[in-house]
Amino acid sequence: MGKPERSRSEEPGQPPVPLFAIERLLREVFRASDESEWLTQAELEVEVQRLLSGGRFLTTAAHLAEHTAADTAADTADDIADDIADHAAAHPFDHPAELAQELAFQALESEDPDRALQLADGALKLDARCLDALALRALLSAEDGAELVEQLGRAAAVGETVLGEEFFSEYMGDFWALVEARPYLRTLRQLAEVLWDQGRRLDAVAQFEELLDLDPADHQGNALSLLACYLCLGEVGRGLDLLDEYYDPDDATWQWGAALAHYLAGRYRRADRQLSLAKTLNPHVTAFLCGDRDVPEDFSLRPAPGSEAEAVACAQILAAAWSAHSSALLWLFTTEDDDFEAPAPESSTDPRDPI
Repeated sequence: MGKPERSRSEEPGQPPVPLFAIERLLREVFRASDESEWLTQAELEVEVQRLLSGGRFLTTAAHLAEHTAADTAADTADDIADDIADHAAAHPFDHPAELAQELAFQALESEDPDRALQLADGALKLDARCLDALALRALLSAEDGAELVEQLGRAAAVGETVLGEEFFSEYMGDFWALVEARPYLRTLRQLAEVLWDQGRRLDAVAQFEELLDLDPADHQGNALSLLACYLCLGEVGRGLDLLDEYYDPDDATWQWGAALAHYLAGRYRRADRQLSLAKTLNPHVTAFLCGDRDVPEDFSLRPAPGSEAEAVACAQILAAAWSAHSSALLWLFTTEDDDFEAPAPESSTDPRDPI
């Protein structure tokens, strides 16, 4: 399962848009508003526009740019923390935890691993419970997969403590709307991906399922990852249930996932139709799934529909699921033959009548 690149330009020739630009604005809005009041969507949009149009608020990111620009790349974590301490003294409105979070954002956006680690360490000197910094430090410094799982697990436990039991009980199902919960969601997803890569498949599935409980609207794309897990494990019935709830007919990855799910369920005619739709949306995926082309580690954050970049993103998610079923790959290889009859899948846990 691939990870998006850290910072991108929306259009060629345009300056890079920081990956966490909107989240920075949201944190600024909520920090400047009365914490006892719940902002409506309309009120939130008004406040964001005030920030974007140069209202009375100055974002933490703008303040910190002077201290974390590229020309200070040789600074140590202590130097960074000292610079931020000077800044905090001059701007008492800024909370240390918010300053640490800004450093964590810049670390996540950095394309230089050494610089990212310096920024993460600087964030942790300001706030030892900065979850994004803890998770990133684990990803950059763990010596092996087992240590990475342990460190990410500890980071997730820190997040649970920071948010508190009352937060979980009150906001279950609405986590993404609350910016303070997003670092926890990111850490859980990273943990789920690493658990899967380490062969702890059932633990990874449990994490992805928990993520969908916390954010049923699925702002992180966890449903697709969970679908891939289910199909890889042969849990076809659960995969079909997930399709019933989250299937997007305009998304190529969902189309390719649905084709595999219906094939494994024995719904061959429907699978043929689904595969035809998937190839119509993005024909480049076949080469990656069949092994004719290697799947790069990185992929575009917002690939154009039908592009090779989109096909790479699709293969990052679904290649393991397709590879787990040799008869499905044979079907994919031979679907250009009009006389081809789909072979039976190795196994299917779906009791429903194949249509």
